[in-house]
Amino acid sequence: VIGASGTGKTTFINAVSDSHLPVGYSLEPCTTTIQLSSPFEICGHKLQFVDTPGDEDTGTWETTSEFLAKMYKGGSTIAGILYFPNLSGPRVGGIGRRNMRVFRELCGEAAMTKVLIVVTGTDPSSTVREVELRENPKFFYAAIQDGARLLRYDGTTECAKGIVAHLFEFEVAEGEKVVLKIQEELVNDGIKLSNSVSVAQLDPDLIQAMRTFEEGLEGNYFVFYTRKVTDMIL
Repeated sequence: VIGASGTGKTTFINAVSDSHLPVGYSLEPCTTTIQLSSPFEICGHKLQFVDTPGDEDTGTWETTSEFLAKMYKGGSTIAGILYFPNLSGPRVGGIGRRNMRVFRELCGEAAMTKVLIVVTGTDPSSTVREVELRENPKFFYAAIQDGARLLRYDGTTECAKGIVAHLFEFEVAEGEKVVLKIQEELVNDGIKLSNSVSVAQLDPDLIQAMRTFEEGLEGNYFVFYTRKVTDMIL
Protein backbone atom coordinates (compact mmCIF):
# COMPACT_ATOMS: atom_id res chain seq x y z
CA VAL A 1 0.00 0.00 0.00
CA ILE A 2 1.70 3.17 -1.25
CA GLY A 3 0.77 6.84 -1.01
CA ALA A 4 1.20 10.08 0.89
CA SER A 5 0.95 10.39 4.66
CA GLY A 6 -2.53 11.32 5.85
CA THR A 7 -4.41 9.68 2.96
CA GLY A 8 -5.84 6.91 5.15
CA LYS A 9 -3.58 4.05 4.04
CA THR A 10 -3.04 2.58 7.51
CA THR A 11 -6.68 3.10 8.54
CA PHE A 12 -7.73 1.21 5.41
CA ILE A 13 -5.31 -1.62 6.22
CA ASN A 14 -6.55 -1.92 9.80
CA ALA A 15 -10.18 -1.99 8.65
CA VAL A 16 -9.66 -4.85 6.21
CA SER A 17 -7.19 -6.98 8.15
CA ASP A 18 -8.36 -6.27 11.72
CA SER A 19 -4.82 -5.13 12.48
CA HIS A 20 -3.77 -2.48 14.97
CA LEU A 21 -1.01 -0.68 13.13
CA PRO A 22 -0.43 2.81 14.59
CA VAL A 23 -2.38 5.61 12.91
CA GLY A 24 -1.07 9.16 13.08
CA TYR A 25 -3.24 12.24 13.60
CA SER A 26 -0.48 14.83 14.03
CA LEU A 27 1.36 16.80 11.34
CA GLU A 28 4.26 14.35 11.52
CA PRO A 29 3.94 11.08 9.55
CA CYS A 30 3.27 8.03 11.73
CA THR A 31 4.42 5.29 9.35
CA THR A 32 8.17 5.74 8.90
CA THR A 33 9.17 2.12 8.21
CA ILE A 34 7.71 -0.88 6.38
CA GLN A 35 4.93 -2.51 8.43
CA LEU A 36 3.10 -5.80 7.85
CA SER A 37 -0.57 -6.28 8.73
CA SER A 38 -2.09 -9.34 10.34
CA PRO A 39 -2.85 -12.09 7.78
CA PHE A 40 -6.46 -12.15 6.52
CA GLU A 41 -8.54 -13.84 3.85
CA ILE A 42 -10.65 -12.40 1.01
CA CYS A 43 -12.15 -14.27 -1.95
CA GLY A 44 -10.47 -17.45 -0.78
CA HIS A 45 -7.00 -15.87 -0.85
CA LYS A 46 -4.78 -15.62 2.22
CA LEU A 47 -3.31 -12.12 2.19
CA GLN A 48 -1.17 -9.68 4.11
CA PHE A 49 -0.74 -5.93 3.61
CA VAL A 50 2.63 -4.19 3.30
CA ASP A 51 2.23 -0.66 4.70
CA THR A 52 4.88 1.73 3.36
CA PRO A 53 6.00 5.17 4.62
CA GLY A 54 4.46 8.25 3.00
CA ASP A 55 5.80 8.92 -0.50
CA GLU A 56 6.33 12.65 0.10
CA ASP A 57 9.75 11.61 1.47
CA THR A 58 11.95 10.61 -1.48
CA GLY A 59 13.76 8.11 0.75
CA THR A 60 10.52 6.14 0.82
CA TRP A 61 11.03 4.98 -2.77
CA GLU A 62 14.45 3.60 -1.87
CA THR A 63 13.06 1.77 1.18
CA THR A 64 10.09 0.39 -0.75
CA SER A 65 12.19 -0.68 -3.75
CA GLU A 66 14.69 -2.54 -1.58
CA PHE A 67 11.90 -4.29 0.30
CA LEU A 68 10.29 -5.37 -2.97
CA ALA A 69 13.61 -6.84 -4.10
CA LYS A 70 13.86 -8.79 -0.85
CA MET A 71 10.33 -10.10 -1.30
CA TYR A 72 11.02 -11.22 -4.86
CA LYS A 73 14.30 -12.94 -3.97
CA GLY A 74 12.59 -14.69 -1.07
CA GLY A 75 9.79 -16.02 -3.29
CA SER A 76 6.91 -13.96 -1.88
CA THR A 77 4.07 -13.23 -4.29
CA ILE A 78 2.39 -9.85 -4.80
CA ALA A 79 -1.39 -10.07 -5.07
CA GLY A 80 -1.81 -6.39 -5.91
CA ILE A 81 -0.75 -2.81 -5.36
CA LEU A 82 -2.92 -0.09 -3.80
CA TYR A 83 -1.98 3.56 -4.37
CA PHE A 84 -3.50 6.39 -2.30
CA PRO A 85 -2.90 9.78 -4.02
CA ASN A 86 -2.96 12.94 -1.92
CA LEU A 87 -5.98 15.05 -2.93
CA SER A 88 -6.18 17.15 0.25
CA GLY A 89 -4.79 20.34 -1.31
CA PRO A 90 -6.38 22.58 -3.92
CA ARG A 91 -3.91 21.33 -6.56
CA VAL A 92 -1.75 18.29 -7.23
CA GLY A 93 1.70 19.88 -7.18
CA GLY A 94 4.99 18.91 -8.75
CA ILE A 95 5.91 16.45 -6.00
CA GLY A 96 2.53 14.73 -6.28
CA ARG A 97 2.88 14.37 -10.06
CA ARG A 98 6.46 13.15 -9.67
CA ASN A 99 5.36 10.49 -7.20
CA MET A 100 2.67 9.31 -9.60
CA ARG A 101 5.32 8.90 -12.32
CA VAL A 102 7.68 7.06 -9.96
CA PHE A 103 4.86 4.76 -8.87
CA ARG A 104 3.92 3.87 -12.44
CA GLU A 105 7.52 3.16 -13.42
CA LEU A 106 8.08 1.14 -10.25
CA CYS A 107 5.14 -1.12 -11.11
CA GLY A 108 5.61 -1.30 -14.87
CA GLU A 109 2.97 -1.65 -17.58
CA ALA A 110 2.65 -5.43 -17.22
CA ALA A 111 1.52 -5.14 -13.57
CA MET A 112 -1.14 -2.45 -14.13
CA THR A 113 -4.07 -4.90 -14.04
CA LYS A 114 -3.15 -5.53 -10.39
CA VAL A 115 -3.02 -1.82 -9.47
CA LEU A 116 -5.89 -0.15 -7.61
CA ILE A 117 -5.80 3.64 -7.23
CA VAL A 118 -7.83 4.47 -4.12
CA VAL A 119 -9.26 7.97 -3.62
CA THR A 120 -10.91 9.20 -0.43
CA GLY A 121 -13.25 12.06 0.40
CA THR A 122 -16.94 12.70 -0.20
CA ASP A 123 -17.03 16.45 -0.94
CA PRO A 124 -17.93 17.62 -4.48
CA SER A 125 -14.39 18.82 -5.20
CA SER A 126 -12.97 15.34 -4.61
CA THR A 127 -15.39 13.96 -7.20
CA VAL A 128 -14.19 16.51 -9.76
CA ARG A 129 -10.59 15.59 -8.97
CA GLU A 130 -11.38 11.92 -9.42
CA VAL A 131 -12.51 12.62 -12.99
CA GLU A 132 -9.33 14.59 -13.66
CA LEU A 133 -7.18 11.78 -12.25
CA ARG A 134 -8.86 9.40 -14.70
CA GLU A 135 -8.72 11.59 -17.79
CA ASN A 136 -5.69 13.89 -17.49
CA PRO A 137 -2.50 12.44 -19.08
CA LYS A 138 -0.47 14.14 -16.31
CA PHE A 139 -2.04 11.84 -13.74
CA PHE A 140 -3.40 8.28 -14.09
CA TYR A 141 -4.87 8.23 -17.60
CA ALA A 142 -2.06 6.06 -19.02
CA ALA A 143 -2.10 3.71 -16.03
CA ILE A 144 -5.87 3.21 -16.37
CA GLN A 145 -5.50 2.57 -20.09
CA ASP A 146 -3.01 -0.17 -19.18
CA GLY A 147 -5.50 -1.83 -16.82
CA ALA A 148 -5.27 -0.02 -13.47
CA ARG A 149 -8.56 0.82 -11.76
CA LEU A 150 -9.50 3.93 -9.81
CA LEU A 151 -11.90 3.29 -6.91
CA ARG A 152 -13.42 5.47 -4.19
CA TYR A 153 -13.12 4.54 -0.51
CA ASP A 154 -15.97 5.83 1.67
CA GLY A 155 -14.34 5.01 5.00
CA THR A 156 -16.33 1.87 5.79
CA THR A 157 -14.92 -1.60 6.35
CA GLU A 158 -17.37 -3.06 3.84
CA CYS A 159 -16.16 -0.69 1.12
CA ALA A 160 -12.50 -1.38 1.93
CA LYS A 161 -12.97 -5.14 1.64
CA GLY A 162 -14.86 -4.65 -1.62
CA ILE A 163 -11.94 -2.67 -3.02
CA VAL A 164 -9.47 -5.44 -2.16
CA ALA A 165 -11.79 -7.99 -3.79
CA HIS A 166 -11.31 -6.13 -7.11
CA LEU A 167 -7.78 -7.54 -7.20
CA PHE A 168 -9.21 -10.95 -8.01
CA GLU A 169 -11.49 -9.97 -10.89
CA PHE A 170 -8.68 -10.90 -13.25
CA GLU A 171 -6.94 -14.05 -12.06
CA VAL A 172 -3.29 -14.56 -12.89
CA ALA A 173 -2.75 -17.74 -14.90
CA GLU A 174 -1.57 -20.75 -12.92
CA GLY A 175 2.21 -20.81 -12.61
CA GLU A 176 2.48 -17.08 -13.24
CA LYS A 177 2.82 -14.29 -10.72
CA VAL A 178 2.86 -10.50 -10.68
CA VAL A 179 6.41 -9.20 -11.03
CA LEU A 180 6.97 -5.46 -10.75
CA LYS A 181 9.34 -3.63 -13.06
CA ILE A 182 11.56 -2.57 -10.15
CA GLN A 183 11.89 -6.23 -9.08
CA GLU A 184 12.97 -7.25 -12.57
CA GLU A 185 15.50 -4.43 -12.73
CA LEU A 186 17.08 -4.95 -9.31
CA VAL A 187 17.00 -8.76 -9.12
CA ASN A 188 16.77 -10.23 -12.63
CA ASP A 189 18.83 -7.59 -14.45
CA GLY A 190 21.17 -6.65 -11.60
CA ILE A 191 20.63 -2.92 -12.14
CA LYS A 192 21.53 -0.62 -9.26
CA LEU A 193 18.60 1.21 -7.71
CA SER A 194 20.06 4.59 -8.70
CA ASN A 195 20.02 3.51 -12.37
CA SER A 196 16.47 2.11 -12.37
CA VAL A 197 13.74 3.65 -14.51
CA SER A 198 11.56 4.53 -11.51
CA VAL A 199 14.35 6.37 -9.67
CA ALA A 200 15.12 8.28 -12.89
CA GLN A 201 11.93 10.28 -12.18
CA LEU A 202 13.49 11.78 -9.03
CA ASP A 203 15.59 14.93 -8.65
CA PRO A 204 19.11 14.54 -10.19
CA ASP A 205 20.78 15.59 -6.91
CA LEU A 206 18.93 12.85 -5.04
CA ILE A 207 19.94 10.28 -7.65
CA GLN A 208 23.60 11.31 -7.33
CA ALA A 209 23.42 11.03 -3.53
CA MET A 210 21.98 7.53 -3.92
CA ARG A 211 24.80 6.53 -6.29
CA THR A 212 27.42 7.83 -3.85
CA PHE A 213 25.84 5.71 -1.12
CA GLU A 214 25.79 2.62 -3.33
CA GLU A 215 29.46 3.03 -4.23
CA GLY A 216 30.33 2.80 -0.54
CA LEU A 217 28.69 -0.62 -0.21
CA GLU A 218 30.44 -3.89 -0.89
CA GLY A 219 28.64 -6.76 -2.58
CA ASN A 220 24.91 -7.31 -2.63
CA TYR A 221 23.20 -5.41 0.17
CA PHE A 222 19.79 -7.00 -0.36
CA VAL A 223 18.74 -9.55 2.28
CA PHE A 224 16.45 -12.47 1.51
CA TYR A 225 12.89 -11.88 2.67
CA THR A 226 11.38 -14.86 4.47
CA ARG A 227 8.85 -16.67 2.32
CA LYS A 228 5.26 -16.30 3.55
CA VAL A 229 2.29 -18.61 3.15
CA THR A 230 0.27 -15.52 2.27
CA ASP A 231 0.29 -13.28 -0.81
CA MET A 232 1.31 -9.69 -0.18
CA ILE A 233 -0.67 -6.55 -1.05
CA LEU A 234 1.67 -3.62 -1.50
